Amino acid sequence: MKKKKTRIYLTNIGDIYRKQQSDFTTAEATYKEALSSLEKSFGPNHIEIAEVLNSMGLVLKKRADYSGAEICYKRAIQIVYDTFGHDQEHYKLGIYYNNLADLDRKRNRFQEALKLYQRALTAIEKTLGSEHSEAAEILHNIGQVQHQLENYKEAIDYINRALVIIKKEFSTKHYKYGMFLNSLGLAYAMLEEYQTAYEHMKDALQILLSALGSGHIEVCDVYANLGDVCMKLVAESNGKTGKAIDKQVKLDEAKKYYTEAQRIVQATFGAEHTKAKQFMSLLFIVENYNSF
Repeated sequence: MKKKKTRIYLTNIGDIYRKQQSDFTTAEATYKEALSSLEKSFGPNHIEIAEVLNSMGLVLKKRADYSGAEICYKRAIQIVYDTFGHDQEHYKLGIYYNNLADLDRKRNRFQEALKLYQRALTAIEKTLGSEHSEAAEILHNIGQVQHQLENYKEAIDYINRALVIIKKEFSTKHYKYGMFLNSLGLAYAMLEEYQTAYEHMKDALQILLSALGSGHIEVCDVYANLGDVCMKLVAESNGKTGKAIDKQVKLDEAKKYYTEAQRIVQATFGAEHTKAKQFMSLLFIVENYNSF
């Protein structure tokens, strides 16, 4: 019993380092210790090992070690099959296949990613139901792939399906609802429907500010996207009559959003980070826009 409590403790500590502190080096070391303890006690194919492997894969993905993460996810999947059989669906397969698909998406293997996401979605829908939040996560990821394939209308359809699930299971104030709204706004922006994109992103910003706080990196992304859309609206107004006041309003808004994004990046990564310098360049363009 004492050994089991130690393993659970190590896994929980690893989760804290990964999720709350973003200390991926310490998290990986802690997961490895938990993995070693489990393997000594139960052998290499115990179902608890699959969960630790999945957590380690998430850490390796954050560190851009996609090959290492892939090994972890595939081993976790095999353990589930060895434990429950190939004929019995298990919700863990949906989670692990979703994470495996994320690796293909990050490596621009979009068709492979779509196949794995569909496999993940099948597992989740059969075990947890089609309206579970895990299904929403996968639908959103499929939408992301469709976006990267420039299938923006398909992306919008998948993201909207994900939003419906999150709204029903949680509420429109949940942080994932805000994140998915931001993705929806990006898809509309690519269709050059900038006003619709702007409205979705504004809603996303308010949700994420309330749910995550003003210094969270997800909030930074929305600020940056809003700045970009404001500049698109400014460019769209050029040559149109009666838009001078709106144009300046949007320039002022873009400046505010880029400034906030820069603040978060500097606080999180430091003033010398690439993104901090990018926002500095964007602010220069905004401030001197009328001189160009």
